[in-house]
Amino acid sequence: WTHVRWLDPESSFMRVIAIYIMMLVTQLAELNTFFLKYIFNYPINHWIGIIRILIICAIVAPTIRQYYTYVTDPMCKRVGTQLWVFTAITVLEFIISIKHGQHVFSQTIFTNVILWLLVQMGMVLICLYILWFFFTKQSKKTAVGRLRNEPMDKNPTAPRKIISTRAHQPEHSLGDEETQGCNEQPYKQRLGQIHSGLMKQKIVIK
Repeated sequence: WTHVRWLDPESSFMRVIAIYIMMLVTQLAELNTFFLKYIFNYPINHWIGIIRILIICAIVAPTIRQYYTYVTDPMCKRVGTQLWVFTAITVLEFIISIKHGQHVFSQTIFTNVILWLLVQMGMVLICLYILWFFFTKQSKKTAVGRLRNEPMDKNPTAPRKIISTRAHQPEHSLGDEETQGCNEQPYKQRLGQIHSGLMKQKIVIK
């Protein structure tokens, strides 16, 4: 057998296809409510319609969870039971609607249906692009913030980290051990050399 991973989580294209599949199935489940009511012409408050809606509402929550796990988790190898049950119910209701409502579907303008599906696909793409744009922007800000807060010893060669580390170095007072242990003689000699150099310049100018 050849192993095939449908709706691969590591493929961006397949993740978009997974969103389209979820959109079509959920809309088909909602349309079945109106198809069954119109074709079989039962009252709105009939107990069969109410029980059907309650059962669908109870199944939808675990179904979406199982579907999300399958399309996002590479370790998940197969879909859950609730997803299969919900898909079977939706497809079976649609087949029943087509079988007993041929006079309704024969008058369908398929161009309008196709255009509406294309509009929905375009709206989904726009929403996904907006989410991707803001997510990448926020990720860049978070990455920059983490790099700025890293200590110097992790990468001492980075100039920005050296600057930020110098800014946080404590100021040494005159009573520190380092200041008390330093030799003041070279400092005084340097001052003397500077003073003598200035005096020579004055003599040359005169």
